[in-house]
Amino acid sequence: MARVPIINGNFRIADTPPFSAYRIYEKSGVKIAVIGLNASYLPNCFWGRRMQRFKVEKGSAVVERILPELIRLQPDMIILALYHGWRDRDERNVNEIRTIAALFPQIDLILGGHTHRAIADMKVGRAWYGQAGCTWRETRTHLGNDRSFRTPSRSHRVGASTCGRL
Repeated sequence: MARVPIINGNFRIADTPPFSAYRIYEKSGVKIAVIGLNASYLPNCFWGRRMQRFKVEKGSAVVERILPELIRLQPDMIILALYHGWRDRDERNVNEIRTIAALFPQIDLILGGHTHRAIADMKVGRAWYGQAGCTWRETRTHLGNDRSFRTPSRSHRVGASTCGRL
């Protein structure tokens, strides 16, 4: 079985160590910070005995807590990968994508999912937003197009050759 790091900053299982909220990768000379978040609204979906062992924190609270540490590490790019999918309307007020993008302009790219609706080339606040369709291949096709962007430290050209497989 392959060992894949779990990056999930706002979900915790009782009596176990917390998952890491982020991970730093270096690829083609670019230092990339990846923050991982789960859906903050899980307690709305599961209750009673199902949720007794789990603790879920608002994603925005986690980003607020870890961002100063990430900034000190001076990444060239900050990516937020989260379970939420883009919703044009959020009647239940449970989706945090807009809120996080507005509160934390330091985030360069947000990768969403869940709704199985492929989205590319969309800006949410200052961040680019991309979302998986039904397959990862579809997402790579959309996000694999070379794109230039500027971070406070320097300009980057990001595409399939830079991102590759983190």
